[in-house]
Amino acid sequence: MIITESLAKGLKNRFFLEISDELVRRLEQAAKPGLRGKRSPAGWLKYVEKFKNIFDRCAFVFYQGGSKGKPYFAFVSLWVDEKRQFNQWDEKCLTGKIAIINSDPPLFEDTSALFNIGEHAIARIYERGIVKVDKDLNVDIFSILPEFQYVPLWGGF
Repeated sequence: MIITESLAKGLKNRFFLEISDELVRRLEQAAKPGLRGKRSPAGWLKYVEKFKNIFDRCAFVFYQGGSKGKPYFAFVSLWVDEKRQFNQWDEKCLTGKIAIINSDPPLFEDTSALFNIGEHAIARIYERGIVKVDKDLNVDIFSILPEFQYVPLWGGF
């Protein structure tokens, strides 16, 4: 299937609408009262796995550190900030969010990552990248996310 420039722009618009909803759903799922880290090492590992399953498509990097008694994990995820002005044209952009979750003392901290991905870049990835299309010609709009895998590394560099 050939994706033209106008189709790529339409897919980019759909991407921003759907990823915003997807991220909100996943954050609500992560904030449920039943999802808490246990004090035992095995309970903590189950907690980390639940987070990995919740943010599987929307997170680039997961990192586990600390000791057995005081473990923590961190991840870099995507976020869409509607008020974020990428440049003078008010272009929408994906931004990164870094989250760190500590077991003892219990702590959750998040901050903005050092990268933004503009809507123009997303449209070009749809136009030139590898996009999954099923037999009914439905496009999996999240199939471009692996293209951004190394963006946090370059942002940190």
